[in-house]
Amino acid sequence: KALRRKSPNMDVLVSTATGIAYTYSAAILCICLLSPLSDHSAQMAVATVHFFAMCPVLITVVLMGKFLEARAKVQAVASVAALSSAGAATAVLVQGDEEVEVAVELVEVGDVLRLSAGMTVPVDAQVVSDEFVTVNESVLTGESTAITKTIRDSVLSGSSCVSGNCLIRATRVGSCTTLGQIVQLVQDAQASKAEVQRVADRVARVFVPTVLLLAVLTFLVWIALVQSGAVDPCSYQADDHMDCVDGGDLSFRLLFAMKFGMAVLMVACPCAMGLATPMAVMVATGVAARRGCLVKSAGALEAGARLDAIVLDKTGTITVGEPEVREVAVVPGALGAAGLEKAWEDHWRTMQVVSPVRTVACGDGDRAAVEAFFWWAVGTAEAASEHPLGRCLLRQASDVVGLPPIVPPSDYEYSGGRGVKCSLPLDGGVAARIGNVRFWEEHVSHRSSDLDKWVQGWQARGHTVVVLHVGGVTVGAAALQDAVREDAAAVVEHLQQTLGCEVWLCTGDNTATAQAIANEVGISNVVSEALPATKAECVQQLQRGACGRRSRVCFVGDGINDSPALATADVGVAIGAGAQVALDAADVVLVGSDLSDFATFLSLCRATMRTIALNFFWAFCFNFVMLPVAAGVFFPAVHIPPLVAGIGMAASSCLVVCCSLLLQRFSPPMLMHGSGQRRGGRWRVPVVDPSAFGRPQTDAVLLLASE
Repeated sequence: KALRRKSPNMDVLVSTATGIAYTYSAAILCICLLSPLSDHSAQMAVATVHFFAMCPVLITVVLMGKFLEARAKVQAVASVAALSSAGAATAVLVQGDEEVEVAVELVEVGDVLRLSAGMTVPVDAQVVSDEFVTVNESVLTGESTAITKTIRDSVLSGSSCVSGNCLIRATRVGSCTTLGQIVQLVQDAQASKAEVQRVADRVARVFVPTVLLLAVLTFLVWIALVQSGAVDPCSYQADDHMDCVDGGDLSFRLLFAMKFGMAVLMVACPCAMGLATPMAVMVATGVAARRGCLVKSAGALEAGARLDAIVLDKTGTITVGEPEVREVAVVPGALGAAGLEKAWEDHWRTMQVVSPVRTVACGDGDRAAVEAFFWWAVGTAEAASEHPLGRCLLRQASDVVGLPPIVPPSDYEYSGGRGVKCSLPLDGGVAARIGNVRFWEEHVSHRSSDLDKWVQGWQARGHTVVVLHVGGVTVGAAALQDAVREDAAAVVEHLQQTLGCEVWLCTGDNTATAQAIANEVGISNVVSEALPATKAECVQQLQRGACGRRSRVCFVGDGINDSPALATADVGVAIGAGAQVALDAADVVLVGSDLSDFATFLSLCRATMRTIALNFFWAFCFNFVMLPVAAGVFFPAVHIPPLVAGIGMAASSCLVVCCSLLLQRFSPPMLMHGSGQRRGGRWRVPVVDPSAFGRPQTDAVLLLASE
């Protein structure tokens, strides 16, 4: 089959060696049977029987090596089997007043299921009953901390219900579930090839024909040496288990030379080179999957081990991604300036509002009406938003008492890196914009000086400011703060000092906020006010060598607005993806929201490439050292019989497999920051305030000029 596919492998070498040995032995045996009985024919028969015995022994040794190799592969893919078995086999289907246990394959999207303590979530679903349940998502995210879910929260297939009881509605079933996508991604990654493996395949394609040619040349050289009398096979009869008569019969000379050629065929091991990369990749992707890190291809592992620069997004990457509104500022008189005072009075009938957020007035006048309008307009504009800031503002607006109903806006238009434009359902439709300060400055020429001071003050303290303006008139602004992840500073320090990578912060936020966050985590290279296209351009400039040398770049983002940069980078990593494990633009998906998982991924990449290099070193060294020995270059001082050569070949493959399996013992790096230490997602000592140790440079380094 290998020859028909024009892809000769180790089987070709083994079958050729054993086939020649068997054919030769059978031919000599036939000659002995047809020849008259004599001492000479008896000697030939003894030698032939010895060769007959070697063929099954060689095949047994090779099959034993293949068995051990197959067993190791099964262990390597055990992680996929464990993920597949983590799913539930049955589900409790709610049909009216009845509850029926059915096979999970029969569950359809929209079915209502019962989830109780001790059960495994059968499919991706949404909680539809007003009850609380606690689930453990460690199978998917690697984080063992139980999470409380309530109405409208999502639960993922494979999670286990620790406590509580609720009804859930299926949203994704079968292979479309989060667990199904994870299994498919891991299988695809294990089947993919890294660039180093493609090089090894090209070498292996010419290796087998070369070995066959070398075996033939070895046989011809030795038969010539024997026939010319330069080498007397009878001098080594003790090793060859035969007696010579009259200087050795031609059959004995052929047998003597053939053993060198067979040893060359048997000792050559293209399998070791062929296994060097795929076995390591197979084990590494399984280890990564168990830790909530989904690697989509072997190329990502290879590129991740050779990174020079790492670009981090801010929101959802360095920060938690769950901002909170700290304060709101409104401009009294804004409704009158926009010509909406009468329309709002007709729409807002309660004439009172209770907001849980502190509100200040930037100017003189009554702020109650404009405050109510601000929250209603913000909630309406962000009703269709998926951005963390938009969801935060919508959640906060929903908590304000006394507002008119918040409904989705019309003419919704999202501007990446800036904000939202829409039409509010008021007075026949009112054009409104809400976004960052840059978006505000682009569309509002006359701005309140008091509000300007308020905005600058909050930005200087590292807060993100969102401004609402209607019809070119500024209504108000909100200051939001997204807490920095507790492990962010330790991860940045690990990337810079341990891995030697240059770390950049690239964010769409304003310069003051970006620099404040960068100072807190220890990043000195900052690109602020970056649009999605700007982030991609930042990656391209680093790749082209904007900092003096060409770099291999990794971009880490939360998958929101980061698709261009994720696709442009040598390695794109989406963090905190949760159920969105199939993000097309990312090469690597971190299911959990822990930034230390990224450091674990990079360390695993380097450990994998070290293992691959060690495998190739052993495979090439074994072949380059043993082939001359098997060919008899050092004969008679050192010689390898075919049987020993076959054992060595099998041992070479097994050694490569065992070396790859050692990756299963990989442990995450110890992250240290100040007096804090962290391994495997837990801080052993609380992290100190970043101000307790060195601050980075104060000046932001901008690759691209902000407009």
